[in-house]
Amino acid sequence: MPSSVFEATLAFERGPSRGLAFAVVGAWLAGGLGVMLALNHPIAVAAVPLAVVGCRWDRKRLEPGLQLWWQGRGDWRLGDPEGPAWVLDRSTWSSPWLILLVLRGPDRTLRIPLARDSVDRTVWRRLRARLRISGAAEDGGEP
Repeated sequence: MPSSVFEATLAFERGPSRGLAFAVVGAWLAGGLGVMLALNHPIAVAAVPLAVVGCRWDRKRLEPGLQLWWQGRGDWRLGDPEGPAWVLDRSTWSSPWLILLVLRGPDRTLRIPLARDSVDRTVWRRLRARLRISGAAEDGGEP
């Protein structure tokens, strides 16, 4: 039986995350370097601008300031507490350092990465606990 703490709305805003930013930049640069080494051709130099464009795209996608509301009945709202409802997908993944929220909406699916340093500590603990209780993130991260 869920307690009233888990029935209350959990509202938070995603802040900046240095760890996630370094991981994204590292992944794009490693991918660009891998392409350059694999092709071993002068055209492989095009991998560097591709990595730069990819980093800029991911940076824009991971900008802080995204407001999220997880309402007691299980609906998620993005940006506006009265906006369209999103449903938490079972493929949501949780670890001690990263949560990947997978939300299904009326016409698309969103994947929202949340690093541990991008939200308040209390919000992080409550979010992980609610995800475990809901069963959405039981396969990811620690048991």
